Amino acid sequence: MAMMKAMFSSNLCQNLLIKLKENIFFNNPITKAYIFVPNRFVKQYLMKEFCDDRSISVSFNLNFINIKNFLNFFENQLEIPRDKRFFDYLELHFLISQKIMSGILETNYKYLELKKYLIKDGRVLQKRLNSLVDELSTDFLRYSIFGNFLDLQKKMKSHWQANLFYDIFYNEGYPLCFRDFKHRDQTFENFSFHFFAIDYIPDIYFDFINRLSNIYHYFISPCKIFWEDIVSDFERQKIQKYYKRQNVSDNKIEELGCYLKERNSYLANMEKVKKSYLKIMSNYDNFEIFENYSNVTDHNPSLLKLFQNDILNLESRKNALVNIEKEESSIQVHIATSKFREVQILYSNILKLLSEDDDISLKDIRVFVPNIDEYVTFIHMVFSNQEEKINYKISNISLINESYLLAGLKVFFSIAHNNWDKIDVITLFENPLFQKKHKLSKEEVCLLFDWIEKANISWGLDEDHVKKVMKDKNPLIESLYAKTFEGGFSRILFGLVFLFNSKYIDS
Repeated sequence: MAMMKAMFSSNLCQNLLIKLKENIFFNNPITKAYIFVPNRFVKQYLMKEFCDDRSISVSFNLNFINIKNFLNFFENQLEIPRDKRFFDYLELHFLISQKIMSGILETNYKYLELKKYLIKDGRVLQKRLNSLVDELSTDFLRYSIFGNFLDLQKKMKSHWQANLFYDIFYNEGYPLCFRDFKHRDQTFENFSFHFFAIDYIPDIYFDFINRLSNIYHYFISPCKIFWEDIVSDFERQKIQKYYKRQNVSDNKIEELGCYLKERNSYLANMEKVKKSYLKIMSNYDNFEIFENYSNVTDHNPSLLKLFQNDILNLESRKNALVNIEKEESSIQVHIATSKFREVQILYSNILKLLSEDDDISLKDIRVFVPNIDEYVTFIHMVFSNQEEKINYKISNISLINESYLLAGLKVFFSIAHNNWDKIDVITLFENPLFQKKHKLSKEEVCLLFDWIEKANISWGLDEDHVKKVMKDKNPLIESLYAKTFEGGFSRILFGLVFLFNSKYIDS
């Protein structure tokens, strides 16, 4: 079978979908096709499109893999024994803790600095050890995937962290990512791999992928013009500072700055990840490149359409502004004081959208956030407790938030760690198990949250708690007390005394 490596780029997902269908169902009679996707929404979209297309027959040899499971997938395909597989977080956490304890107790010279930090008066400071191991486990997992061996050797002379990493993954031979992948070419000879709508793949992943035979990338690029070399505002300032240190004249630096500003500002500042992906891709010359871009403007363009078209053509509206006469709402910016208020605004806008456009239904509306876990509580509060209830579904919630018991335990620890932060307290009261135990209704929880907002409560249990946290050194302790739970509810109760006592009202 002939080797095929190609990249298809377009500003529209539909264009990429057409090429994906051609490559899987028509061009390549391969026994198995694997499609890597960024999330399950893309997977659902592709599956629906495949099923709705009568010209293709869906094969049982079609497999979808979330890009997050990239390493696990190749481990399984290569049938790597369990003892040779890469660490997960808990395994590495335990091993690091074990190695540190043996290193500091045996007075290993490589860990003298660590011993001074972790041992006091002859005993190990367990809290420091736990915190340190937590950080190291995360860092070591990343370095085991993306680390540079030569860089590691240089650092071993002066860094105990580098020595610890080397001891685990080199001296003792624990599995290290990509170094231990073997026999990959023959194993995947009759497979095709399709990376659909992936915004970024690390260069070390890309290097591994490039060794395989049949690789197809389907890249959603917002711009049809070469834009890898445009720089963000931060990058531009960094370049100008560099030349200033090189004693380049101010006029030339200013001229350079003007030149670097000639780009689409949004694309330069907000699409850094995609730009990095393109730079990595440009390092490989064995890929065929196919492009198919479509204009997005029409005779009566909206603000959103103009915005998209400017990005597509790498244009800047700085000196070519366009007047839009009609009332425009295709792009909106809302400012909120809290996540709870954000969700309230979202709820109101969805109701307005549904009432103004009969062609739009709830199934046509998608809401995207960077971290849905931070909003789950507020979504339930707002969307479930209004007179006009909206049917909704929340996806991509972490396991701990799908279990009310685990979520409750997590927030208990969070309250102690975050010094009685108001969001943690509200999250606890919103937990159905907590409500059931204390016989609280949802209306009472909403009322409590309203009181907390109006009383301007921020964090802290009472004055003693604030003093303990601030170590009695902050001159603003009195003002901080006003934002504690005791301080806030004291003001509410004090106000009720005046409200219900006719003696004060009459006076």
